Amino acid sequence: MSAAARALGVAVVLAASHALALDLPLPKRPDEPGEPAKTLEREAAASRKEADRLKAENARLAREMRRAKARATEAEAQVARIKAQLVELKREAERARAQAGSARSEAAGKGKAMARQAEELQRALRRAEAAEEQVKHLQLEIAQGMAAQQGADDETAGLRARIVELERALERSRDEAAAGADAVARLEGEIARLELELLVAAAAPDSGTQPRVDVLPAAGVRSGDMVAEAAAATPNPAPRPGSLVVRPHGGPLRGHDAGVWAVAFSPNGRVIASGGWDGTVRLWDASAGKPMGPPLRGHSTPVLVVAFSPNGRMLVSGSVDGAIRRWDAATGWPSGSEIKGHGDYLESITFSPDGRVMASSSRDGTVRIWDAATGRALGPTMRARSAILATAFGANGRALTSGGRDGTVHVWDVGSGTPMREAVRGQNSVVHAIAFSPDGRLIASAGRDRAIRLWETGSGKPMHAPLAGHSDVVLTVAFSPDGRLVASGGMDKTIRIWEVATGKLAAPPLLGHTGLIHHLAFSPDGRLIVSGSDDRTIRMWTLERAPQ
Repeated sequence: MSAAARALGVAVVLAASHALALDLPLPKRPDEPGEPAKTLEREAAASRKEADRLKAENARLAREMRRAKARATEAEAQVARIKAQLVELKREAERARAQAGSARSEAAGKGKAMARQAEELQRALRRAEAAEEQVKHLQLEIAQGMAAQQGADDETAGLRARIVELERALERSRDEAAAGADAVARLEGEIARLELELLVAAAAPDSGTQPRVDVLPAAGVRSGDMVAEAAAATPNPAPRPGSLVVRPHGGPLRGHDAGVWAVAFSPNGRVIASGGWDGTVRLWDASAGKPMGPPLRGHSTPVLVVAFSPNGRMLVSGSVDGAIRRWDAATGWPSGSEIKGHGDYLESITFSPDGRVMASSSRDGTVRIWDAATGRALGPTMRARSAILATAFGANGRALTSGGRDGTVHVWDVGSGTPMREAVRGQNSVVHAIAFSPDGRLIASAGRDRAIRLWETGSGKPMHAPLAGHSDVVLTVAFSPDGRLVASGGMDKTIRIWEVATGKLAAPPLLGHTGLIHHLAFSPDGRLIVSGSDDRTIRMWTLERAPQ
């Protein structure tokens, strides 16, 4: 029996006894009072008190009984819950036993599957090892392919250079064929003159004078090469007072792995920039003759043009693929994005005098104007009938002159992109070089006909007869800063300096390069000339006047 049931039984017994005590009959009151009556009264009073107490106790026990009933009810409910939990636990145990059996069966199946996976992994490992061997072979083939590609790139660069040389050789051959008849006539006349002189000498052996005999070049030897060799072997006579004296300024600057196609002085004259067929731009200390930092790399094709902005802060370069790149001249870091617009070799880049715009020309027959700071194209594109190989701004920045393969010289209005006058037939063949004089009054042009011509900008008329002396194509021309001299260089490997006023040579030819001269430039003070050659070197020359 539970504790609740026992407490309930006790409560029932106590309640019954109390009820019986309350129902006891009281003694009858005697007729006359006496001691027994008083006793009985006292007992009755006591009984009444006891009855009151028992009533209170009965009420308390009733309350206890109700609480006990509530506890009993709660206990029964808890027992019922426990029984339900036991039933659920039995069901869980049955499910667990069922799951355990299923897991054992599944584990057995998984064991077989894992065994199959292990075999598959072994086969995969063997395949991976075979693939690794194939990767090694492929890596070797890739390395060999890269080496072959590098060789192909080098061969391509060589072929491009060879193509340029062949194009120029073809042009020279055409010019030589055209001039062949005149050359034969001149040689025949020279032979007749020599025969006459020999006859005269034979007729007057005692005259005391030696006949004049001009030595003709041997077959296959250009007269320019003979002059260069003779000049190198014979010391120069003492210079006349006030005449121009030109000497090599240090040794050649070496660093490019291929021909040097472009050179430029910075506006302060302290730095020389060069661009080469090796695709690099290089900076040199002009006074020390040493490189300044590593090459500037970014072009994917040979560099044909370099130019400093007038303030010296920007350097620009152009390449075979028609791309223009801008560089911070102080740090050598790229400045802005690459400029694209031309569809063929870039042949020239020149800044306006204020440095705000620059002009570029190409073999695609166009001249384009660009915002130097942003690289944005400005104004209309100027178009000619053939490749434009050279450009130069006038002193006022409004006029731009260009020369091209068709032998004409154009003067353009930069703002409108239209010609300012009719094109002038600058040379008898291709114009390779163009330059404005510092005051803008003269234009110098040079090209395949081996001559330099000076033109009046205003009238388009020649200043005087062509400046003749080069024995091969002239590729570059530049005015001195004071405008009194013009320098030229080309395929005969010589540099020649001319007096603008007279059109005569100001000094003997400058010899030193062993390859054709692509480009030259004067220093800002006019005391130096820098030249770049296909012999991969850069040379500097000092100019000074002999004492009066």
